[in-house]
Amino acid sequence: MESWILINKLIILIYVSSLSVKGNFNSLCSNYIVVISLLIYVIINVCKALASSRVHKLIFLCISVFVLLLCSYFVTPIFLILLPINFYEIFMGKIKFVYILSGLIMSVLIINDKIMIYEYLGSSLISLVAYYFILESERTIVKLTICNDSLKEKNYKLRAKLNDQIEYKKQIIYTSQLQERNNIAQEIHDKLGHSISGSLMQLEAAKLLVDKDSNKSKLIIQNIINVLREGMESIRFTLKNIKPEVEQLGINKVKLLVDEFKNKGKINAKLYYSNEIDKITYIEWKVICDNIQEVFTNIIKYSQANNVKVNVEVLNTLIKVEIKDDGIGCLRIEKGLGLSGIEERTMNLNGKVIFDGYSGFSVIMLFPI
Repeated sequence: MESWILINKLIILIYVSSLSVKGNFNSLCSNYIVVISLLIYVIINVCKALASSRVHKLIFLCISVFVLLLCSYFVTPIFLILLPINFYEIFMGKIKFVYILSGLIMSVLIINDKIMIYEYLGSSLISLVAYYFILESERTIVKLTICNDSLKEKNYKLRAKLNDQIEYKKQIIYTSQLQERNNIAQEIHDKLGHSISGSLMQLEAAKLLVDKDSNKSKLIIQNIINVLREGMESIRFTLKNIKPEVEQLGINKVKLLVDEFKNKGKINAKLYYSNEIDKITYIEWKVICDNIQEVFTNIIKYSQANNVKVNVEVLNTLIKVEIKDDGIGCLRIEKGLGLSGIEERTMNLNGKVIFDGYSGFSVIMLFPI
C-alpha cells in the first residue's frame, strides 16, 4: 500500500510542479523557494515511507501537513493541492468516508481563487477515490491472507489427523498379525507339541520293551501311531480354519487395487460385486486382478476420467468383470502390449475380452463357469 500512496503523491507532485511552471497561480516568492519547498516536502514524505513504526509515520505526516500549510500561506497557494492526501493518510480508516468527503468540500471555503478551487477539488477527489480503493484492496488482501493462513492450518491439522489414522491402521494390522501368530503358536504347542512329546516318551519305553515284551512294545507303538494321526488331523483342522477362502482372497485383492488406485490420483473408483463370487476359482481371480491393474494404468495415462466403476458379476454360465470409466474414450482402439496382455491372459482361461471406447472406455472380461 505504501508504494501506491507514493505513486499517487508523485503524480500530484508532478501535476503541482507543472502548474507552478506554467505560472497559473501567483507565487509570493521566487521559483527557487518553490523548488526548495517542494524538495522539503519530498524529503519529509520519503522519511515517512522509510519509517518503521506507526508513531514515526504519524509524526512525519503531521510535519508534512504543517510544512504545506506554511508553504501555501507564505510561498504559493498551489501547495494546498498536496494537502488532502496527507489528511487521507491520517484519518482514512479511522473515521467514516462520508466525514472525510464532507471535510474536503468544506475546506474549499478557505480558498478564494475560483480556478484554484477547481484544481483543488479535482485532484483531491481523484486522490480520495484512489486512496479509498487502495485501502479497500489492502483490507481484502489482509482478509484473504488470514483466510489462507486459516485454511493452511486446517489442512495441516487434517493431514496430521490423517497420518495418525494411517499409523493407527498400520498398528492395528501389525497387532492383528502378532495375535494371529500367537494363536497359531499356541495351537501348535497345545496340540502338536504335547502329542509329539508324549509319543517320544512312549517310543523310548517301547525301545526298552522290544526285546523283553514284544507284544506290549507293539501295543505302545500302535498307540503312538494313533496319537500322531490325531495330531496330524488336528494340524489339518487348524490350517483349514486359518486359511481364508479363495473368494475372500480374490475380492479383497480387488478391493485393495481399487483403494490404491483411488488414493494415487483424483479419480473416484467404486467396486460392485455379486454374492456368488465363491464360484470364481483362484486362477481366475489372479487373471482378473492382473487385468484390472493393467486397465487402471491405462486409465491414469490416457483416459482423463473422473470416475471408474468395477463390476464383478456371476451369471448362470458366465463370470462377467467390467471396468468402465467416463473419460474421453477411443473410437479407434489400437491394441498395444497392455491390451494384448489382457486379451491373452483371458483367452488362456477360455475367456473373452470386449473393448469399447464409444462412451468413455470399458473393458469387459467373460469367463465360462
